[in-house]
Amino acid sequence: MRVDITSTRKKYRVIYADPPWKFSSKEATGKNRGGGVKTTNYKPLERIYPTMSTEALKGLDVGRIAHRDAALFMWATDAHIPDALELYRAWGFRYVTVAFVWSKKTVNGKTVSNLAPWTLKNCELCLMGTRGRMVQYKQRNNVPQLVEAVRTRHSEKPEEVRRSIEALFGDVPRIELFARRRSPGWDYWGNEVQIMAAATTRSGRKLPSIRTLWAIAKSPELGLTDEDLHGVVYRETGKGSMKQLTQGEITAVARVLQNMKDSAARGSRSKRTDEGGNPTTERQRRKIYALTEALGWNSDKRRIEGFVKRMTGIDRLEWLDAGQCEKVIEGLKAILAREQRKEGADGRRDK
Repeated sequence: MRVDITSTRKKYRVIYADPPWKFSSKEATGKNRGGGVKTTNYKPLERIYPTMSTEALKGLDVGRIAHRDAALFMWATDAHIPDALELYRAWGFRYVTVAFVWSKKTVNGKTVSNLAPWTLKNCELCLMGTRGRMVQYKQRNNVPQLVEAVRTRHSEKPEEVRRSIEALFGDVPRIELFARRRSPGWDYWGNEVQIMAAATTRSGRKLPSIRTLWAIAKSPELGLTDEDLHGVVYRETGKGSMKQLTQGEITAVARVLQNMKDSAARGSRSKRTDEGGNPTTERQRRKIYALTEALGWNSDKRRIEGFVKRMTGIDRLEWLDAGQCEKVIEGLKAILAREQRKEGADGRRDK
């Protein structure tokens, strides 16, 4: 649910933020920051989404939406760690630890490396701060700090971190600030998907439409069925009808489909991709979605992914190989058979 943090009366035990940090002019243009080595060549971020100065971020009254016992997870680049610590104090939290370290990977599994003044940048940090006695709400002691996940579009953070936060504190009131997409079980404030769509309009490029999605899906490289396309849309947005999509969601789905198309065109059909999935398992994944639909699971993405995780140890369905998909299919068939036998027995008793 979208929330206005300036007026809501709701209090949250978990706050998750990816602040739109403003880089200095040197950082934004890729000029030296010392040591005579050129840093990562950042695009001026205002072309992608509006940024905020640290002082402007400190002016947000985040403390008013925080429960007396609460945790604040915050992403920060290494250049902004001092600013993040200031932000914790301004919002009424005490910094306690680095909660997660995201080791960025390419779709081919290689480690991403960006040039920096001293060492190559491979990771990004998600810090954690608390107020009150949040430790009493901790649910698990085995949530890993290291997250190895594919880097997708600019500044988008891995879904695995959000899932880890859920595992750490369970079902408590949660909100994501500066959110890029809706997530089940989370309230949100801000919508960078729409912001990025607006930025695309300003840059003069034509925005994708629903017709664009169909064109990419039906291209010779992909050749997706109608069911395939709707499956991709549901997986990325949680919506069963393309008519319900916002412009930002259309843009995000178009990017996913284009990645699938590019992967197929390169002939990398045996490789995993974070967004598009393994093209060789498309047919098996359609079968899986048909079985989960029969079980009434398709409205709960987390239930499907939880089952996949239990069966294979893999977090996401689109990462499975053919053998793992077959294992999931057989498991779902067994559950469906049990449900049908149970319904039959119940029907006989009713007679």
